[in-house]
Amino acid sequence: MNRDGLCYTFIPRYQEEAAESDGFLQARALIREWLENENPSLFNLCEQVLIREAYLALPLGFEEAEGISLASSCVHLVYCSMQDEEGWRQFASQHQLENVNLFDLKSQFI
Repeated sequence: MNRDGLCYTFIPRYQEEAAESDGFLQARALIREWLENENPSLFNLCEQVLIREAYLALPLGFEEAEGISLASSCVHLVYCSMQDEEGWRQFASQHQLENVNLFDLKSQFI
């Protein structure tokens, strides 16, 4: 498999599942912490984006250190899909995410 100019060979039997990488688990925990009680609908949308992104990244996973960027990127994508940049800025400010590097996600929301 070729991705981003690199050739990967992997054995599916030993492939980590999309929802098992440390980065995915960290991102899911952050999204849950930020949104589950405050805005359950937004939480569900962000979680769907996160799951889709994890599957699109296969056979690669996400490192734990990438968790905050992955979570922030998913939330950002949902806010942008709703054409609510101001909502994103408020959310990022509230959770101190202004300096987090956002990923260029492979998935498109809606």
